[in-house]
Amino acid sequence: MKMKLIIIDWAGYPLFRNKDLLLYRLSCGLAPLFKSMDTMDAGTPFSVTLVINDGRPEQQAIYKRLMDRYDWITDLLFRDNVGQDFGAYQAGYQSCLDEGYDGEIAFLNTSIKGPVTDGWLLAHHNAFNAKTNLGVYGLSMDSHYGIPANIFSPHVQSYFLYTTISILKSVFPEGLPGIKETDRKQIINKGEVGFSSAMLNAGYGISCAQYPDLIYRKDDPWTYPVGSGRFKPLNMAKSHQL
Repeated sequence: MKMKLIIIDWAGYPLFRNKDLLLYRLSCGLAPLFKSMDTMDAGTPFSVTLVINDGRPEQQAIYKRLMDRYDWITDLLFRDNVGQDFGAYQAGYQSCLDEGYDGEIAFLNTSIKGPVTDGWLLAHHNAFNAKTNLGVYGLSMDSHYGIPANIFSPHVQSYFLYTTISILKSVFPEGLPGIKETDRKQIINKGEVGFSSAMLNAGYGISCAQYPDLIYRKDDPWTYPVGSGRFKPLNMAKSHQL
């Protein structure tokens, strides 16, 4: 069985773009992500459902050409931008349910760099399965949220979320959180933060590549750097590396 990757993007983004992370400028985008994924051996079979938000009819041909270029893109979906990333994640998740897929699944957007080593997907699979009763695994975690970030609520950054269909069915029987929100702050609150909070409340742990020894569970003490892990100077590049 090929593992499912749900990759989402907003049609307003160029295929090649930069993202500023405080002192670090990240080169990212759909085109370099796909090129790297195609160049590096994943170590395990996978297929991609590509979900595009706000893709106008005249833009859709761009993504159809990408689907023609990469044979591991098996589904291409276009939708509005309600719920932003989480609305798109839900669309991809629903397509997996509709086809009866019941394995491991990863959700990711294009604000990450593509892999630079072979075995990249197998490494995430191994990291997720090495930990007992883990609900979601990502690249980076935050300890707090809010503006200012003063509410303690550890959560995995939603630009990469690795879990399983069976866990999603158990924790989110009515669908992923935040999918009907239109306000960005509420999408972060109910979507990104709410996703990890629901996992914790259901008794699962959360973890990330940035802190490989960490398995955070509800009400555990937080012994790692406070704040957003991806903004720590030594972690800015690595925290967005697939």
